[in-house]
Amino acid sequence: MIEIRNAEETHIRVLAEIEKAAAAMFSENDLPAHRRNETMSELDLYTAQQQGLLVVAVESGLEPIGFAIATLIDSYLHLKEIDVHPRYQCMGIGSALLDKIFDLAQDYECEAVTLTTNKYVAWNAPWYEKKGFCILGSDNMPTYIRSILDQEQERGYNPQRRVAMQKSV
Repeated sequence: MIEIRNAEETHIRVLAEIEKAAAAMFSENDLPAHRRNETMSELDLYTAQQQGLLVVAVESGLEPIGFAIATLIDSYLHLKEIDVHPRYQCMGIGSALLDKIFDLAQDYECEAVTLTTNKYVAWNAPWYEKKGFCILGSDNMPTYIRSILDQEQERGYNPQRRVAMQKSV
């Protein structure tokens, strides 16, 4: 049985492997090979865990098989990363993690959940659109999202393939 719950400190050590395995699913155009081994820093994961903003999917109470991490920015909850190990994809785990993120957004009385993602990969923007997210244009994009997109471009992500999205809580 898969359970979605707040991460424990002991979960943090395995999340990088989940992130790398999920990144390996991308093509070179969608995620350059030199970026596939980049992972969230343990400090960021630990901080989010302490704030209750790191959630995991665990199978039968064992180690995590997926996770989602968010950060509070103004009246928004920004989804920084959501990954499910490829062996467990297409089982509704990503949807369950996203539902938990929305529960957190409601708990924090956030206006919306935001994220940046790849515009063309089926399990990125098209998947989020099916979940009710809308693509943000530059005219209605919060300043912090523009800054995140700029940072992504500096790290080598193709800005033509990146998009910011939002869903009201």
